[in-house]
Amino acid sequence: MREEESFAFIEENIMESKKPKRQFVAGAKRVVLYGLIFGTIAGSTFAVVSTFVSGWLSGNTEPEKIALGTTVEPKVSSIPEKTKELKKKETIIDKGQIEDIQKIYSLIGKQAKKTNRSLVEISAIQEGGEGANPLMTESVSGTIVAKTKKSVMILTRYSSIKNIQEINVTFMEHYTVTGSLHSYDSRTNLAIIKVAVSEMTELVLKNLVVINFEESQYLEHGDLIYVVGQPDGVIDSMEFGYITRESSTWSIEDYQVDIYGTSMSYHNNGYGIVCNMDGKCLGILDSKYNEEDTTTFVEIGKLRLILENLLNRKEQVYVGITGHGITEEYLEQFNHQSGLYVTEVTVGSPAYEAGIQAGDVIRNINGEKVDGMVRFYEIIQNYEPKETLRFALDRENSKGKKEMDLNVKLQKRN
Repeated sequence: MREEESFAFIEENIMESKKPKRQFVAGAKRVVLYGLIFGTIAGSTFAVVSTFVSGWLSGNTEPEKIALGTTVEPKVSSIPEKTKELKKKETIIDKGQIEDIQKIYSLIGKQAKKTNRSLVEISAIQEGGEGANPLMTESVSGTIVAKTKKSVMILTRYSSIKNIQEINVTFMEHYTVTGSLHSYDSRTNLAIIKVAVSEMTELVLKNLVVINFEESQYLEHGDLIYVVGQPDGVIDSMEFGYITRESSTWSIEDYQVDIYGTSMSYHNNGYGIVCNMDGKCLGILDSKYNEEDTTTFVEIGKLRLILENLLNRKEQVYVGITGHGITEEYLEQFNHQSGLYVTEVTVGSPAYEAGIQAGDVIRNINGEKVDGMVRFYEIIQNYEPKETLRFALDRENSKGKKEMDLNVKLQKRN
């Protein structure tokens, strides 16, 4: 309807009178403007109405789309210069902190150099070569642990010098002298090499230092330690770290030792002495004791008994059991004050021949109470090979607990 009126209006203007060109142009502009307005309104109305009608006719509406909320941050083309400077400063370690770290490294290095005066290099010519040459040479680190008027005693790893033909010991002054195997303990992999003082120069004797030992009972997580010898498998190497795990017990035949975990790198052939920041020996690092690619060391406290026996060449007696102390619940249940639970008996050993079995609980030996492997070792070492000891023990069977006395004839440990 409006289209017809608009069309008639335009026709009348054109046919009946001639107006100036300016008026004609203005009229044309109005027509175009009205057309645009009408077209916009009509298009919008059609879109809204068609959507409503379509939804009404279909009986369904498009389900609302659910989306997770996301915050869109405005893009920043550049960071202000002041902010950049602050961020750079935050990533830099304080100069004082660097100096503190350097002081720790310096302290460790100085202590390690002092400890090196207690170290030697041992070259062992031994059987085990291949082909035409049946001999081979292996080098291992050693530690000076004692000095008498006649001899210098050196602790080293037994597995590196067994089946030896010749031993050469080189001191810090690059002075080499012949040594001999004094004693050893294959269970703990410890060996003592003896060097005669008469074979050494006054300078070497003056400069060598006997290592000092310290009990490890006060070690805690995070305590700094270092190892000298060949901790990475190479002579004269050094590593440092800290304690990561407090002691755990490792049972061996007729004895037990305590193991500490460290943060240091694992090496298949690692060996050396573990020291604290005072330069005192806390224990021995030996790949023999490592657990699941973790570098561990044996604390010196319980090794001291074996070391002193080796130094004095005291005959080690042999029983042949492995075990541990029993729980307080068991002691209360059977009204005992102490006991050693046997976990394993070596076939052919004195204990095996006497009839001791895994699962037995040893209450006392010759009337002396036993509460663990350390006490067990202390008792049996008071006797000589071929002596007979009476073991009072309990044995569980289908009928209950049975008390028994068995006689064990000691042997010499090879």
